[in-house]
Amino acid sequence: LTTLLLAQVAEASHYMLEDVPDVVPAARQAPLVAQGVQNTSQLYERVVTTAARTALAKATAITPDELTAWARFLDLMQLPGIGPKMVRLLNAAGVDTLATFQKAEPVALNRAMRVANVGNKFSEVVPSAEILTAWIAAARAVPVRLQ
Repeated sequence: LTTLLLAQVAEASHYMLEDVPDVVPAARQAPLVAQGVQNTSQLYERVVTTAARTALAKATAITPDELTAWARFLDLMQLPGIGPKMVRLLNAAGVDTLATFQKAEPVALNRAMRVANVGNKFSEVVPSAEILTAWIAAARAVPVRLQ
């Protein structure tokens, strides 16, 4: 299991918008696609800064608050192997951005994730403290870009 989860760290964590309607609602996708945003990587680039969110809000009529929420969600997906389910679990455990994740303590985070997952079942697998240690180390190598 550890080998499997570590192997996932090497995979990309971006999706076509139509494949993640639970992240970007279907009703919001058409204006984004019209602006050339077809996947979560492209969306992150268009919402990572305050100026970029303001410009995209004007072009799409999507509120800056909604774009900011997506930016925070997608910030964690910058880490290979962390997809929407894991972001939701991290959020429920108190980790809402890459910067927060970089400061996390693996054992405490694992405990918080297990507790959060009990009633909600965000993920079938809660990463071990060992896996979280590797993910946090990888996260620390990624520059914080979210504004």
